[in-house]
Amino acid sequence: MNRLLLALTLVPGLAAAQFSMPTTTDHYGFFYPTAYKDEGARDWACGSIYYSGHGGTDIGVGGFAGMDAGRDLVAAADGTVIVATDGFFDRCTTANCPGGGGFGNYVAIDHGGGVVTYYGHMRQWSVAVNVGDQVTCGTYLGQVGSSGRSTGPHLHFDYRINNVRTDPFQGSCSPVASSAWNDQGVHGQLPAITCESVGIEPIVVDDQDPGFAFTTGTAADANTSSGGYDGGYYVQGPMAMPTVGPLIGRWTPDIPTTGLYTVEVHVPGGLGETEASFDIAFQGGHAPVEFDFTDGTEWQPLFADQPFKFRQGEFNYVQLNNIAPGSANETVAWDAVRFTWAGSPNAGQVGQGCNWSGDCDGELVCLDGACAQPCYAGGCDSGMSCEVQTGVCGYGDPGEDNFTPGPWWNPSPADDTDGDGIPDWLEGNEDSDGDGLLNWFDTDSDNDGIPDADEGDGDYDHDGIPNYLDEDSDNDGIPDSQEAGDDPENPVDSDGDGDPDYMDSDSDNDGVGDSDEYGDDPENPPDTDGDGIPDALDPDSDNDGMLDGEEWGDDPENAVDSDGDGIPDWQDTDSDNDGLPDSFEGNDDSDGDGIPDYLDQDSDNDGIPDSEDPDSDGDGVADGFGGILADDDPFAGVVQDCGCEGGGADSSLGWLLVLLLPVGMRRRR
Repeated sequence: MNRLLLALTLVPGLAAAQFSMPTTTDHYGFFYPTAYKDEGARDWACGSIYYSGHGGTDIGVGGFAGMDAGRDLVAAADGTVIVATDGFFDRCTTANCPGGGGFGNYVAIDHGGGVVTYYGHMRQWSVAVNVGDQVTCGTYLGQVGSSGRSTGPHLHFDYRINNVRTDPFQGSCSPVASSAWNDQGVHGQLPAITCESVGIEPIVVDDQDPGFAFTTGTAADANTSSGGYDGGYYVQGPMAMPTVGPLIGRWTPDIPTTGLYTVEVHVPGGLGETEASFDIAFQGGHAPVEFDFTDGTEWQPLFADQPFKFRQGEFNYVQLNNIAPGSANETVAWDAVRFTWAGSPNAGQVGQGCNWSGDCDGELVCLDGACAQPCYAGGCDSGMSCEVQTGVCGYGDPGEDNFTPGPWWNPSPADDTDGDGIPDWLEGNEDSDGDGLLNWFDTDSDNDGIPDADEGDGDYDHDGIPNYLDEDSDNDGIPDSQEAGDDPENPVDSDGDGDPDYMDSDSDNDGVGDSDEYGDDPENPPDTDGDGIPDALDPDSDNDGMLDGEEWGDDPENAVDSDGDGIPDWQDTDSDNDGLPDSFEGNDDSDGDGIPDYLDQDSDNDGIPDSEDPDSDGDGVADGFGGILADDDPFAGVVQDCGCEGGGADSSLGWLLVLLLPVGMRRRR
């Protein structure tokens, strides 16, 4: 077991590639991949985090709550801004909102050599750069939104070489020979932030900083002394009950980017004979050491020339106790600890050989000689706990002295016990739907009736829940089980676009989202025209001959209601309230004023409202109004001339011939 590190050799950092994860260290933890580039019905690692035809990398932020909190985007590398588009609606859920050629609000950066990156679907009015700006890695670009053809807030990162969409990730199913990321991380997780790696200042945690605390005993149980790193430090003799109790002090750094760091302690002058017990809780295990402070001053390394892997954020730590010093007269001092960047870890992937966690990419740990997922991603065996601070499983209380690392559930990367195409390690050792079957053994992990193999582990709606665990994968308010139909293995695809309704936010492809058309009661969806097809599956819900999306208008949040009657045009059979059905007036523009007849109360612009005009389109052929039909005639107000040309009926009989046609054929426009 390679969890306790006692002696290691310095591992040099990897040669730099090009790209850094395009966000800040403060916001990194809110991002997660939702869909990689489609590499032929699989992603770069031969997994299922993709959707058909996807040409980039989608990275979510936790839905609209995450977007509203503000999630920053920065340049992934140096370059020149060549596109900066802003101003478009940014709360799209239908994947068909306008702007940016599908990207909505977006930025494009030319990095030279034919390499261009695109940052799509950004938040409205957040774009902070202009065309021609020179940017460097880490330059602020704006924030994540849901503009353009988007189903929810996310960054669409598009990487192109000579205008060819290219996968930035290297893996078993990727066509590229090397990764475009400096540190691409593991499948299902993020690339590392590396913009600042060269310039990362040493991170110092002093005994008076928020990153230091006593986990056993309190500051009141220790003595204080002047001097040290920042003018003072805590000091105490060895534990000698009942006069001197146990004290354990812990320094927890806020690590800006996952990588290798050396660890040094600050030794106050004048301590005399001092030996104390330190423990470095790094990513992948613990490194205990008895350190001799005698005659030491200033900064002293706990392990000379040996870095440790630390995870981005406040997780790993160093602690010092007074429980077992070298001898009874020795003094223990809690002053400051310094963490200094030493390079990136090696690129070992899950299942590849390793000697310690520094051989493994990103947050991976080394388990039994092979790189493995940390326990917070894969889970632990029964009776064991996951120590999030180190990513290993063990017995006892994680983060406490009684915690002992031990073996844990760590399937081979190739294991897929339930045959659903999602590796066991990714599904995890848990039972999401409470049916008694662990996800790695459950072919329908969310119990929605749709096999996990069909749903996959992508995240269509970017809400942070993979499709195979999401009961509403397209976030339209209708459960997947309802949209899939009676045969979930052959799910309904109403518009025939290849995306089943349960992963299609606009199932009838009419330009109006399912969530809008289903209304407030998905169990009893509206059917405006009474044709037996609910509006969400009916591209012409009011049966007036115009697609719902045409009538909705340009504002994805607010449907047009031309006559102000409270019924939006897409559900209104007489949108201009002129007494003539939309299906009768049609979508022509008889007077050329830019207003289609079905919205124009004076379609021929003769000053006579259509409802009173015997020839409302001004073509010289009577509509059948204004005395041609009696007031009590059942067709009065619903018949317009056919506008026939070249052999059509003459004006004196045109209205009669129209009456003789079946109702479905009366409209000629």
